[in-house]
Amino acid sequence: MKSLFYLTLFVLLIAPLAHADFKPTLFDQFFKAVGGRSNLENLKTIERAGDIEFPDHGQASPKGKGNYRTELIYPDKVRVHIDVGSYIYDELRNENIYLSFQKGGFKEVTDPSQKKQLDETSLKANRELLYWVAEHTEIENAKESPNWAKQSACVTGKKSEKSEFVCFDKKTHLLSAVGSPDEYRVYQEWKATDGIKFPMHLIHYKKAVISYEIKLSSLSVNKLIAAQNFEKPEEKSSTTK
Repeated sequence: MKSLFYLTLFVLLIAPLAHADFKPTLFDQFFKAVGGRSNLENLKTIERAGDIEFPDHGQASPKGKGNYRTELIYPDKVRVHIDVGSYIYDELRNENIYLSFQKGGFKEVTDPSQKKQLDETSLKANRELLYWVAEHTEIENAKESPNWAKQSACVTGKKSEKSEFVCFDKKTHLLSAVGSPDEYRVYQEWKATDGIKFPMHLIHYKKAVISYEIKLSSLSVNKLIAAQNFEKPEEKSSTTK
C-alpha cells in the first residue's frame, strides 16, 4: 500500500506539467518565498495551538472563543481538537482508524465524506499548494482578483465544475487567500519556523461572513509527536506521562 501511496504522490507532484498552457510563475514565487518546495514536501510533523473564535450568528453552537490544537504526522496521522465552552470537537485519523468524539466518548467514523476530510488534512494541511494545480482544470492567471483578495495576484481553475481561486500577496508572494466566492480562507501573519513560513492567522468565510477565525500562539515542525496522541484516551498506557 505504501508503494501505491508514493506512486500517487509522484503523479500529483508532476501533474502540473500536464497544463502546458499555464505558466506557474506565481506558484514558483510562493514556494521560494515560503522556504522552498522541497521543504514543504519533506515535512514530517507539525503541531499548532492557539485560539479559535466562532462569531455569534444566532447558531446554537459553537460560538465564542476557545482553544484550538492540531497534531499531524504526515501523511496518515492527524488529530484536531477544539474546545469552545460546552462544545468539544475532537477527531483523529491514525492510518486506517478514524475516530470522532461524540456524547462523552470516541466513536468510529463511518461517513465517507468525514473520512475524506481527515485524509485530506493528514496529507495536505499547510501544504495544499503542492496539490492545487494537479486537482484543477482550466487553470489560468485570473484577469481580475475577487473582491476578497484585491491586493493579490490570483490564479483560477475548476474543481468539480466549480471555479476556485488561489491568491498571492503581490509584495511578499505568500499565499493570501484560497477558495471560491461561496467559501474561502484568508491567510495572514506569516512566520518562519525552522526555515519554513506558516500563517499564524487564518479566517474562514462562508457567504462572505466569517465562519471562524484561528490565531495561533505556537507552531512547531518536524518534532517528535507521541504515538499515544493518536489513540483513544482509554487506550493510552497507564505509565504514559
